[in-house]
Amino acid sequence: MVIFYSPDNAFAKAYSQAKQLNKNTWTITGPSTDYEFLNSQMTAYSIELDEEVDEVQPILNTSYTTFNLEGYSYDDYPPVQVPFGAVRMNTVPNVLMFKSIGDVETQQPLWFTYEENDTRHAVFLAEGFWRWRAQSYLEEKDFKNWDELVGSQIQYLASNKRRNRLEIDYKTFYYQNQKIIINAQYLDKNYEFEDNGILNMTLIHTTTDRQIVRPFILEGNSYSVDLSGIGAGDYRFTVKVENDQLSQSGSLSILEFDVEKQFISAQDSDMQQLVGVESVYYQGQMEQVVAQLMQNPLLKPVERSSTSYASLIDWKYLLGIILLLLGLEWFLRKYNGLI
Repeated sequence: MVIFYSPDNAFAKAYSQAKQLNKNTWTITGPSTDYEFLNSQMTAYSIELDEEVDEVQPILNTSYTTFNLEGYSYDDYPPVQVPFGAVRMNTVPNVLMFKSIGDVETQQPLWFTYEENDTRHAVFLAEGFWRWRAQSYLEEKDFKNWDELVGSQIQYLASNKRRNRLEIDYKTFYYQNQKIIINAQYLDKNYEFEDNGILNMTLIHTTTDRQIVRPFILEGNSYSVDLSGIGAGDYRFTVKVENDQLSQSGSLSILEFDVEKQFISAQDSDMQQLVGVESVYYQGQMEQVVAQLMQNPLLKPVERSSTSYASLIDWKYLLGIILLLLGLEWFLRKYNGLI
């Protein structure tokens, strides 16, 4: 990256080389800045020419998305001098700080970034940059607050490496009985983890066109969504980040769970551990199986017999009938004079 401080006509060759080499730039205006020259070099913005200056204070844009501003505080910072003319943007900037003139808060950019083709650029339209770093020390007893902000800006400009700021971690298929968790990583433009994003996944069943929307939940340093319980089938999905032009698409399948379809080959190693290597047979070994069965003593036929005895006294009803018949015979004999 290249930093231009208080540029004027002497910077013409440097600006030309930076463009030829596709370098990222940070332009910081100062007391000797030639704004007419600056306008001639820039296509993304222009500044009205005026010899007067304004003293302004910064208004931090909490919706700034290029890098994370959490933890930064810049209240009651001393004023800095800016050109009196308005700034006209010819591209969509990402404004880090707006101008506050007295009690009037404006939408005029004081510090902003923008991207042009494959390069990144930052602009600080004020003189007196050092005052804010001094104020940071007076308030915090160190320079950490201010230096971290400048460090984030440098990190953003120091590389043209293009990474996907939104990464989705998922498998191409899941079984219906599984816990289906899909994770996502969302980074700011500085490729630092963004923990205040709002991510939603939209799934569309490829056969029925049924649409399902599920939100992601922040868990530690990633976002996750639970798809457990949705029906089996093929789905295409899109993950979008609200308030950011980021999205990722893909497809996945959810399969019906069938235990018998989970294993397509025999688990011979487990069988060998259970019954021994010599007792496991494979296809084509039918003769060995028959021979083993014929020789196995546990499989020979065995004839068994059992005898049981029961005492007549245990048959109470039969004993009663026999005694009754004997008594009847004695009575008849006695009656007929046979006794």
